Amino acid sequence: MAQLITVFGATGAQGGPIVHSLLESGFRVRGVTRNPGSKKARALIAAGAEVVKGDLGNILSVEAAVKGAYGVFYVTNYWELFGRDQKTAYDKEIEQGKAVADVCKRERVKHVIYSALDAVKEKTGILCPHYDSKAVVDKYLDEIGVPKTSVCYPFYFEN
Repeated sequence: MAQLITVFGATGAQGGPIVHSLLESGFRVRGVTRNPGSKKARALIAAGAEVVKGDLGNILSVEAAVKGAYGVFYVTNYWELFGRDQKTAYDKEIEQGKAVADVCKRERVKHVIYSALDAVKEKTGILCPHYDSKAVVDKYLDEIGVPKTSVCYPFYFEN
């Protein structure tokens, strides 16, 4: 039986193409989205993915989505969390990213692919919260011993 890969943000700019690529490569895919009834989610189901409702801010949905998965891809979204101040989004993104890492560790996921970014403040002294928060999570995955590959997409072609 093909290995199961869980993809968070399955209907997003990163997750959607990853789901399709994994399906084309013969993997079973569990796509996680907040809106499994959306047009994009229905297209993933038609392509052969299992689509489940989930949210990085809801640990129970994260646990359910990761359960039984061989591998996990995830990306956190600083801009979605951005409210009145950068500090809140920074802290929340780290909290969510670490929570997914902890679940992957508990579930003994064999490999995680995390969409990370460089630690700008550490390298330059200039605070760049939407990069730095991802760098903190990336380092945390290493610290807790989760086997992982980091991918860095600093810009989207569409931007």
